[in-house]
Amino acid sequence: MPDLLFSPAERRGIIVFLALSVLLYLSVDAYLSHLQSTNKLSEKDKQAFMALINDHQQNKVEAYKARNYGGSLDPNRANQSQFINSGLKKEIAERLVNFREKGAYFNDRSDLTKVYGMDEDWLYSKQMDFQFPSQNAIDQKEGSGIDQLKDLQLFNFDPNVSSEENLLAMHLPASAVKGIISFREKYRPFQKPRDIYAVYTIDSVLAEAIMPFVEIENSAQESNLEDTVRGAISINQADTNLLKTVKGIGSYLAKSIVDYRDRLGGYYSVEQLQDLFAVDSSRFENIKNQLYCDTSFQKLNINRAKEETLYNHPYISYKLARNIVEFRERMRLFKKPDELMNIELVDGVLFSKLAPYLEIK
Repeated sequence: MPDLLFSPAERRGIIVFLALSVLLYLSVDAYLSHLQSTNKLSEKDKQAFMALINDHQQNKVEAYKARNYGGSLDPNRANQSQFINSGLKKEIAERLVNFREKGAYFNDRSDLTKVYGMDEDWLYSKQMDFQFPSQNAIDQKEGSGIDQLKDLQLFNFDPNVSSEENLLAMHLPASAVKGIISFREKYRPFQKPRDIYAVYTIDSVLAEAIMPFVEIENSAQESNLEDTVRGAISINQADTNLLKTVKGIGSYLAKSIVDYRDRLGGYYSVEQLQDLFAVDSSRFENIKNQLYCDTSFQKLNINRAKEETLYNHPYISYKLARNIVEFRERMRLFKKPDELMNIELVDGVLFSKLAPYLEIK
């Protein structure tokens, strides 16, 4: 069978062909593996993708709840869980309840659109059976805000140490009790009875009723500081040279105090110096009795201030400034400062710090 044999040259050709075929196969396999590895999602991308899927699934659940919600819902009395079970997102439910606790009353569906970020698909769903009893009917059953003052059983107390049980024993609203505890734990201790007005969940009528019963330990020492104020230095009036005469304040801190004062529009409390990086608790204890704060600080009209003016304030982030302006433009003007609490970025601690600067015009 001589015709089946290959010449040496042909055999070499066949060997070269087979070798090239193997190399080509390996090259293609390596290239495909490379493509697979370079297109592999990073861990961050995986998490973002899963979050998108979860959010989509949550939206489907909420939509299902809204479509299948049975029974009526009174927005003026329902709690947060009832709103969530009806298909409203948790963050909007929280905002709605906060808005209501500030004194808002909903007479119809359109009033609910005043809640920042309200889900209109939920609000105008045909399956939602809202009940809006008249406010007079609610007042007759529960008592109006002024009538509730008659139910108070006030006694002398120190808001810095009184327990939640003692505060509730005076028949204070739960929101007021929560505000007092939040103020002292997350912002600063109460220094004088009038600080009760700075609690964001206590309106001026209730604060006026409470203040005569506020007794703060060492408040006598605080009063004595006011008597010696002529010997102290005003952090709102002093220049850097005068501030440097205070024991514990050098050139850098003096400049920091003045610069921060300019950004704030003035201080309303000596305690604000603790916002500065250079003022730790030890240094503050050393300098606070040598300083005092008058009331010559600038107010911020949140209905008129430009976005740039808002975010230039140290307590207002760019995103919060943007949200304030959007609330004014898309919803309405603010009626009172504590409506800022309807914006998700504003919690009780931030509002307590910001409130003295706010005004409505």
